[in-house]
Amino acid sequence: MTIKEVEEKVGIKKTNIRFYEEAGLLRPERSKENNYRIYSREDVEVLEKIKFLRSLGISVEDIRRLEQEKVSFKELMDQYVEKLQKEKEEKEKSIDFCQELSRSDQTFLSLDPAAVCAEDIWKAKGGDVMRTDRIRQISKLQEKDKKIVDFIETISAVFLGLSIVLLGSGYRWPVWVTIGAAAVMIGAHAVRYRIRKKIHGLQK
Repeated sequence: MTIKEVEEKVGIKKTNIRFYEEAGLLRPERSKENNYRIYSREDVEVLEKIKFLRSLGISVEDIRRLEQEKVSFKELMDQYVEKLQKEKEEKEKSIDFCQELSRSDQTFLSLDPAAVCAEDIWKAKGGDVMRTDRIRQISKLQEKDKKIVDFIETISAVFLGLSIVLLGSGYRWPVWVTIGAAAVMIGAHAVRYRIRKKIHGLQK
């Protein structure tokens, strides 16, 4: 199956599928003809498992540990039960604060974080909030990076294909076309470099 077929079958975006591949959870074969990824039924089954575990909040790293049998299912599930219990308590506190603010008829201008112990809330949840924001930024940047990669691959394939056809006909690209194509590719790679640099900075 192609990545598009897998995306439609499993309901996971191509960006995520490639991410799971980079994480070592998927090992699709490559076509000898065009070097495209070819996904097997086993790959689809692995993706279904990943999809289920991620829906429970299990991290990619922990899924990899499970797959490599570095941790037992029971041990990991017990850890997540404890984690979820803690998150449940924190959410209940947040609900209490939200209800209190709702009853107080606050506005953004009148809100005094010190008066409602906002610092305590931030200490408890601020790290997770910032981490979630970073993950969202990274995800958006990775999506942009993927589009640029697709653009580069498409332009390269079209340029190569037309070059072969023209060469067989005894023609060559005008110099200005070659220079223009090279400039576009260099520009695309420059944009991709900036995006990858931003992603790297957010992952620190």
